Amino acid sequence: MPFPCHPSLAATFPGGFVGAAVLTAVLGSAAVWWVLVCRKRTRALRASERRYRELFLHSPVAILEIDTRETLATLRHLRATGVTDLSAWLATPSPAVTSLIQTVPIVEANTAALQLLGAKSAAEIRANLARILTPAAVELRRRALIELWQGQHVIEGETSLNSLDGTTRHTFQRWWVPIDRGTPIYERTQLALVDLTDKRTADAALAAERERLQVTLRAMSEAVVTVDAAETILFLNEAAATFTGWSAAEAMGRQLTEVCVLSSGANPVPIPTPVAAAIARDEPAELPPNSYLHARTDGVRQVEGSIAPVHGPDGRVAGAVLVIRDVTQRTRLEADLLRASKMESIGVLAGGIAHDFNNLLSIVMGNLTLAMLDERVMATGGRWLREAERGTLRAKELTQQLLTFARGGEPVRSAIRLAGVVREAAEFALHGSSVRCEFDLAEDLRPADADRGQIGQVVQNLVINAVQAMPGGGTLRVRLHNEAVAAGAVARLAPGDYLRLEIADTGTGISPEHLARIFEPFFTTKEHGTGLGLATVYSVIQRHGGHITVESAPGRGTTFRLWLPAARAVPDVAPVVPPTAPDQLRGRVLFMDDEEPLRVMTRELLERIGLEVVVTADGGEAVREYAIARLSGRPFDLVVFDLTVAGGMGGAEAMREILKIHPEAKGIVSSGYSSDPVMANFRAHGFLGSIPKPYRMADFARTIRAVLETS
Repeated sequence: MPFPCHPSLAATFPGGFVGAAVLTAVLGSAAVWWVLVCRKRTRALRASERRYRELFLHSPVAILEIDTRETLATLRHLRATGVTDLSAWLATPSPAVTSLIQTVPIVEANTAALQLLGAKSAAEIRANLARILTPAAVELRRRALIELWQGQHVIEGETSLNSLDGTTRHTFQRWWVPIDRGTPIYERTQLALVDLTDKRTADAALAAERERLQVTLRAMSEAVVTVDAAETILFLNEAAATFTGWSAAEAMGRQLTEVCVLSSGANPVPIPTPVAAAIARDEPAELPPNSYLHARTDGVRQVEGSIAPVHGPDGRVAGAVLVIRDVTQRTRLEADLLRASKMESIGVLAGGIAHDFNNLLSIVMGNLTLAMLDERVMATGGRWLREAERGTLRAKELTQQLLTFARGGEPVRSAIRLAGVVREAAEFALHGSSVRCEFDLAEDLRPADADRGQIGQVVQNLVINAVQAMPGGGTLRVRLHNEAVAAGAVARLAPGDYLRLEIADTGTGISPEHLARIFEPFFTTKEHGTGLGLATVYSVIQRHGGHITVESAPGRGTTFRLWLPAARAVPDVAPVVPPTAPDQLRGRVLFMDDEEPLRVMTRELLERIGLEVVVTADGGEAVREYAIARLSGRPFDLVVFDLTVAGGMGGAEAMREILKIHPEAKGIVSSGYSSDPVMANFRAHGFLGSIPKPYRMADFARTIRAVLETS
């Protein structure tokens, strides 16, 4: 249909209606074209907006669209009213400040933002901003306002937000004002939120794990050293720094062989570590046996350790971890245990030898007594018999020392004259040495409540130590006197009357680091020492209820001070044994010993002094004989039992059975193990007396008389 042409238009153009018609047709075509272009642009704009909305709504990054025009207007108003420092104004608490900070006109929120903040819509976010904004978020909002005040259009930073589901989300925020052809679009500024919660949680867990690892490494007694593939040190813990003498800062970047210097056994020549081999083979390795680690200073310690390869992200060996354990103390303890085991075996052997030897001495002593009871024999050989008896008694003292070493039991204490014991033991220990001894023994000494044999061993050990400390000779001073100890005057010593013994030498002295350990079992500074001498001294003194101290310094000699309890009783004076028989006794005696020669000899001796004797070989037989005697109306007045019977019932068990038969039974215990606890506490086991082997007939008769007369 032709485009209509107005008559006035036709009149205007030359050519009349024809020109006007042409112009009208052109304008109509242009209008149609423009309409088509506008429609096309509209469709494209709408498609672009749809694509933007789709991207906005479904973006994995949380995005909020914020209308900042009202906020900007407020800032302009503040500037117009004279505010020049917005930071100071925001720092002043007021309702206006709170409103400006917490009023965030959110226009839209995408799906990710709603999920992040636990909301269903932008309106719900706007309504709960006071709950959502944490103090950190408020501070970031304050910074954004200051940036906007200063004309900036971008701000970013990390902060936290409170989600409406009750969780706190750690986020990275970036706010910006879009610019279109140089013009800021404040009505739709955008705030992007990247959720860092999982990353921060993982970082915190990693940091906590790292801290736990650091604490573990610091607390470890093992040295831990990490190296790269070239054996360059990357890390070492505190134990490794102590072991090597290198601090972590000094060791970093150095070669392992420079810091960890190893040798084999006593050989001081350095040996390589197996780290290189472990890295090359990609398999664990161990340090060579009997390895020693030399510190940067003079310290040396025996070590053992293991090496484990460390792999990088590509699976290749990137280095190794070396773990070193100090086994110096463990090796020393193992050696001590081995030595203790050997000493225990030696002690058992010594105890057995002493027991059997005492039985033999008892036979010798008994037969000497029988011989000395014969006047014709004494007339021709009395001198030699008495010498033999003295030798036998000296042998008894030697076996007593063996027993003290072997058993170390409770002391058999009695009132003794300590001066003679001290002098005899000291002079015996000084035989063959170039040391001169000076004695200062008080004349008014109280008797000591002690075991003669054990105290003699104590003095001998201390004197031998003093002699060894004076290889070129010197002076040993032995002083013994009474001392009344008041409460608290001597540490760990009860108040009372004591005898104080001092043994002082002029030897090399003891270094301070060794002085505190000299009483420890197996501690010794001597090349061939056992470390048992002073430990035995300490143990014996403690069992006596006494105390021992030591003072020493290198080059100034050593002084030991011992306190032993004084006895209330008067020491027994050994009577001179006459060559005739002791006073006659009356009664029936049951004697039990597993040694037949002892049974024969003892029966003869006891019958010589008027006793009726029945002998048995073991405790079981003795119990039966005792029961039969009571049933027959001829009970025994006394039993004398050997303590130890090989393969049979011993004296202690036999005495318990007899006391069941007759609670008033009287018994004497006898043993070659004179240090046995039963001998020391015989009354606790039902006996009324004890007689150690070997014994003189006079001592035996006196003990029998005392028990028989006991009510």
